[in-house]
Amino acid sequence: MKNDVGLVKALPFLSSQNCLNFQKTADLLIARPPAPTTTPPTNFQRALNYKTEPLAYRYLDPKWEANTPAKAPKGIARALSNSLVLADPQTPVFAASKGQPVRIRMVHPAGNHEQSITLHGHVWQEEPYTNGSTVIGNNPESQWMGDRDAFGPNNQFDIVLNTAGGDGQVTGDYLLRTFIGTEFTFGMWGILRVGELDQDIVTVTRLETKPPIVVQAVAKTGGGFEWQVNGKLADKVAVEQGDLVQFEIATGLHGLHFASKSAFDNIFQFNTATTQESKFQTGTNCGVQNTAYFTTPQNGGVIAVLQVTQDATLGTHDFECSQHCGNMKGSFQAGLNTPGAQPTLVMTGINTVNPNNGQMASQVTISDSGNPQTASAASVDPLTGMWTFTHKTNLYFPITITSAGGGVRQAPRPINRLLQLGPAPPVSQEVQIQRNSRDRFSPPPEKLLGAKR
Repeated sequence: MKNDVGLVKALPFLSSQNCLNFQKTADLLIARPPAPTTTPPTNFQRALNYKTEPLAYRYLDPKWEANTPAKAPKGIARALSNSLVLADPQTPVFAASKGQPVRIRMVHPAGNHEQSITLHGHVWQEEPYTNGSTVIGNNPESQWMGDRDAFGPNNQFDIVLNTAGGDGQVTGDYLLRTFIGTEFTFGMWGILRVGELDQDIVTVTRLETKPPIVVQAVAKTGGGFEWQVNGKLADKVAVEQGDLVQFEIATGLHGLHFASKSAFDNIFQFNTATTQESKFQTGTNCGVQNTAYFTTPQNGGVIAVLQVTQDATLGTHDFECSQHCGNMKGSFQAGLNTPGAQPTLVMTGINTVNPNNGQMASQVTISDSGNPQTASAASVDPLTGMWTFTHKTNLYFPITITSAGGGVRQAPRPINRLLQLGPAPPVSQEVQIQRNSRDRFSPPPEKLLGAKR
């Protein structure tokens, strides 16, 4: 019955403790797994290193080229961007250090199609051979080219680059593709990723943050004011560890009041990146003598952005307006480590090997601009270079990712899924890379001069 639908009747089962004294029967329905939610496009038969990245798969839409208002003006322009799928392509991502000599050996083993292979940002000699074409080296009599056409079955050629990143040794991603439009859209493309010297290359493919909870002071119908969250009265607003809460004013003169500094500390903390601690003072306010913790009322703008502390006290936490006191109250219901709660920050990325030694780093370290002395680590998959980092507390941008292999990357803002409909899939489904995909990365470089063909 595997992978099919059927009804098995009167299936007996019993307790492993009480045996036949606790025997029952039941009808068991066996169903096939649910069908995919999208129908993949067909007739894509082009690949690079036995892998393919059809553009229609990246858009989940076989009519992706129709630059409709929902996609324009960034629809086609983002076809090759990581922000479209929150991942690197399945096709090869070769790594090199800027200025490093590189050789890419292209082979067309079989078939009946010719290709025209180009590598953006680079040129190479058509015949980079010396000593009677027995040694790879500089051939002053060869012409230079940035594209190889008429590349057909049972053919091969060498792309020999004097310096990765071109003459300017510019770091970044360079597109390696067939110039033929249909073959390219069918998935025949890859990337040459050029980084700094003696370092691996860190790429952030996904960065999503939980938005702040906005508590707004608004005017009530019929007079007076109240605190609202999403248009509803802010009584027992649910918060959890790491949440950011932004207090702001829609209209009127308002401030923020807590019964004491300890009442504030039971739920909130300041962070050096967005500190507004100087706005708060201890004294007499709203009928509380000497110990009230409050801000001076202000006319419009943001009163404060506060973070729910890691050890927030469970239960209800009241707050008031420092101008209207008990006539304008609200409260938070703190739930520390709520079961099933979403992390405040989710980040995924991928590392290359260090092009100079062929080694993959074991981990990356993540730190933020607000508190760089407290850093967290994420393990790097030794075969794919992928890593995942989730954090229960908001980090403050820019976030810095430092690899044990020397590479450094700053993630200045969230990377959003701009064009796809629906929520992002789980991390485990975003990039379907087999763990034995060693050919995803460049091997340790060879010394090109003097290398035998």
